[in-house]
Amino acid sequence: MAKRLFEGLTHTKNYALFRPVPPKSLIEDIVSKLTNKELAVDIGCGSGQSTQALSAHFEKVIGIDVSSAQIEQAQKLGLSNKVQFQVGPAEKLENFKDSSVDLVSCCQAIHWFDFAAFYQEVDRVLRPQGGLLAIYGYHLTEPVGPNTQAAAKIKSLRDKIFKEITGPYWTPERKLVDEAYKGIPPGPYSPVERSDWQHYTDIQASLSDLSGYIQTWSGFQKFQQVKGDKAAHAVIQDFELRCKEALEVPEATEPSQISLVLRTHYFSLLARKP
Repeated sequence: MAKRLFEGLTHTKNYALFRPVPPKSLIEDIVSKLTNKELAVDIGCGSGQSTQALSAHFEKVIGIDVSSAQIEQAQKLGLSNKVQFQVGPAEKLENFKDSSVDLVSCCQAIHWFDFAAFYQEVDRVLRPQGGLLAIYGYHLTEPVGPNTQAAAKIKSLRDKIFKEITGPYWTPERKLVDEAYKGIPPGPYSPVERSDWQHYTDIQASLSDLSGYIQTWSGFQKFQQVKGDKAAHAVIQDFELRCKEALEVPEATEPSQISLVLRTHYFSLLARKP
């Protein structure tokens, strides 16, 4: 059974605000592998970023997540009536008939699943001779140019929070993401087509967006639960202060007023059902 995380009210709202949207190039690469585009099922959809990205290409897209709080946030996206969201586990796709789905997608979530049970359900619901399993995820979001020296400094500050401060609070599953899913059990189909690093998304954002994203990390959430809100707030305050120093902006400047370009690289594993 999938692990139940990301269910606190504040966390789910921040997740919806600060998690990246899959790049257009990745979605187009996935869709290009399909002949039929009637039904896509996005498993572990969270607050719906991946579901939203897929919606332009299918007659119907259904996002599923075990967290009702995440689904509640996803339903606020204001998508067309061809998009639906459901609460449910990845391992029991009871609302779908055998051989009825063209695409099963899973963005940054499979590491929480019971792999064997999930793969069994995927094989049951995908259409034969072309149904596609698309598993993808992303590396840590980071700032990029034009001030490359400042961007590198901010990246090191982010890494300090990730490795040193929140490092002890990550679950073992995080290693699978850091390895770009190279360590997950193989799926039901071969060959598997991998992509690494060529797909990415850039957004014009702010320092407060970057610190908001950091606060959505499950490791940060656990750190906050153990150490308390005051300690968590101090970590973010110090991070923003050090970032201001790296960017050479006055300390009194609001983080929301400090512009950054944030880049998120994606990796993917695509396999077609024979």
